[in-house]
Amino acid sequence: MMQDILKHRMQTMRDFDSNDLLAALGLERKSSTFDALMRATGLVAAGMLLGTGLALLFAPRSGREIRKQLRESATNMSERVGAKANELITSARESLPLELPRSEDSNASSSNNGTRGKPSDQRAGAGMPQKS
Repeated sequence: MMQDILKHRMQTMRDFDSNDLLAALGLERKSSTFDALMRATGLVAAGMLLGTGLALLFAPRSGREIRKQLRESATNMSERVGAKANELITSARESLPLELPRSEDSNASSSNNGTRGKPSDQRAGAGMPQKS
């Protein structure tokens, strides 16, 4: 009997956490905005899964027909997105000049054979007066 009481007390102490202590003092922990946002996000995700399951369960078409329709919709959507992207690229190319004007700095740096803006004849002491 004493052992049962002791086991019960030990189990009670293991289940005791900081919220229990705060409640005993008449206080409570304030939840952060992040906690509330995570709870809301979890509820939205659970609702989406439940709605998807119910929609599939009560769908008037068979699974094969639904998959075919989804495949066709995805194909049509990708074709429309591709056509719109090509249209935007074409209009961007038409609105830009054919050749961009070059500045003198870019001409000089491109004629240096990859020396990154340094003249090709630039060596140690080049252009400096030489002592005789």
